[in-house]
Amino acid sequence: MKKTILAGISFLLALLVPVAVFAAPKKKGGKGGDAEITCADMWAKKAKDFNGKSVKTFVLDVGSTGTVMSDAPAAVVPVETGDKSKRSGGDIYVLVPAKDFEAFARKYSPDADEASSSFGGKMEFKKLSAVFAVIGGENVLLVNLKASALKDFSPSQALEKQLLGDEATTSSRDGFKKKIFNVSKMTKKSAAEFKRLIALYNQGQKKADKVKEKDVREMCEDDEEYSLTVFDEKAKIEWLIRK
Repeated sequence: MKKTILAGISFLLALLVPVAVFAAPKKKGGKGGDAEITCADMWAKKAKDFNGKSVKTFVLDVGSTGTVMSDAPAAVVPVETGDKSKRSGGDIYVLVPAKDFEAFARKYSPDADEASSSFGGKMEFKKLSAVFAVIGGENVLLVNLKASALKDFSPSQALEKQLLGDEATTSSRDGFKKKIFNVSKMTKKSAAEFKRLIALYNQGQKKADKVKEKDVREMCEDDEEYSLTVFDEKAKIEWLIRK
């Protein structure tokens, strides 16, 4: 009887062993894994929690960068972040030293060499490790830079200068300052300012020339070159609404 029982157990073990050997290992999150991947939309919701912390994300796209002067405090590179599933997770500015500007943009631009293949080539999206920070009231990622060195730095203004040169910061009217309102960086708080600027633009306009908030947002999102200029006469500010 004992021999029969032992034989039965041995037979069961023999069946279980191959399962243990050949079962596919489970993917674990943790350090170095995709579980660490976050994105701009997540950071925006908990900016205070992420501020000063190292983060990782996928870079899905690199926007227009223009030209950077060698003495600039930082170069601004607009990027589209991706979550752990490589789905769009919102846009953010990456700030890098001016000397690293070209190398960074070249490294993180998606590799689409085989994307147009009839066999369905895959884009290569690279992971970016950086420090999340709030600079000049805007959410950014810092690469080889410290937030303390950029106290008076405006990412939006700097990018505008990269794209347009001196015209970016010089108002077309004497005595006016020029500021940028980025629709892609709009928050609940700045949405009220956006509404005010649109109303300001529509003042005195003919009915056919008036614009709607929704239409301006869509134009900014669909066309990087689109912009709307609004003059705030009381504050002496020329606003440029753009992506």
